[in-house]
Amino acid sequence: MGTKEFAYIFGDAICLIMLLFISNASRRHTKILLAERYFLEMSLATAILLISDIIWPLVDGVKLPGFRLLNIIINLVYMVLMGFIGFLWIVYVDFKVRRRLDSSHYKRVTMFSIPMLVLLVLTLTSPKTHILFYIDENNCYHRGKLMWIRICVMNLYVLWAAVLTLVGIKRQKTKQKKDEIRALLQFIFFPLIGIFMQLFYMNLPFTAVGISLSVLLVFINVQNKQISIDALTGINNRRQLTLYVDSELSALSKKGELYYLIMDVDKFKLINDTYGHLEGDNALVKIASLLNSLCEKQNDFVARYGGDEFVIVCRRHNEAEVEALKQEILSAVSKLNDEGTLPYTLSLSVGSAKFDTSKSNDEIFAEADKKLYSIKSERTNVNA
Repeated sequence: MGTKEFAYIFGDAICLIMLLFISNASRRHTKILLAERYFLEMSLATAILLISDIIWPLVDGVKLPGFRLLNIIINLVYMVLMGFIGFLWIVYVDFKVRRRLDSSHYKRVTMFSIPMLVLLVLTLTSPKTHILFYIDENNCYHRGKLMWIRICVMNLYVLWAAVLTLVGIKRQKTKQKKDEIRALLQFIFFPLIGIFMQLFYMNLPFTAVGISLSVLLVFINVQNKQISIDALTGINNRRQLTLYVDSELSALSKKGELYYLIMDVDKFKLINDTYGHLEGDNALVKIASLLNSLCEKQNDFVARYGGDEFVIVCRRHNEAEVEALKQEILSAVSKLNDEGTLPYTLSLSVGSAKFDTSKSNDEIFAEADKKLYSIKSERTNVNA
């Protein structure tokens, strides 16, 4: 084995080990976050592509019985997977941007599959037509006259996904969601560079390495998001709340005062005891979804603090605007009850406090919490 072959195999092997780790870690989370199954399939497909890419330099040019057929099969697998990975990526991006698994999503999936299917047909016929590649009598690989089609298909998927991402960023209302979708653009750089470099250096695995690095970046973003969201409700968790408050307090140039809104579900224990914990979880999910929808309007931050407690951090010019937000929340909860889809009546108690630089974050939170329980106490006395 020469130095070039060793470098080729070594580069692929490092990427393969990394992808097997990513696939294993992603599989553990897939049961919790089913939306990432496209990403899992993409990482597994890339791992298989790397395996074929590792075997290829060990087979190419070897004049032994059966090795020419093996060389053909390896190249068929590699080229089919190149199109399949591009297809999975754009499907993944489409789902992440639109957040819906409806009939229109599957119609778009059909449209996305067209370039992959064209590449599939051309690849499978190449051993006869030599369109994309061919293996000569000495078992040596050669590029076909229309090899550029394979490159175009991969680039088409990457750029197509980039356009979907840019459109998705423009449609989002909150900075947090814009940043989440913007992270998908990281996938573009490394594959494009890899594909370009592979044109000039066929004996180095630039394309496979480029795809692998991009899969790693997406995996890191997925992991970062998972440690910042609440597993039950899908909104921000307590850890992310602390990070957000710290960042907002340092942003002195922003307009408006910063406020805490703390709320909890009234008589939540009674819901759990009467209807079971699954129905209690459903109540929390409903409230989280409702608060998230309201907060998107003015880019407010919402998080589940713990149990049945939720927190909103918002910027408003005065107390009157904060009271208006409280009333909007209570009205939305009342509207949810009027729909009659729940076997119980939901209600929230809401307390608030203004951020003061002379006080610590814990002191401000305690102030809002005290107002919350003062309201709950008043309600209890009135009902009594």
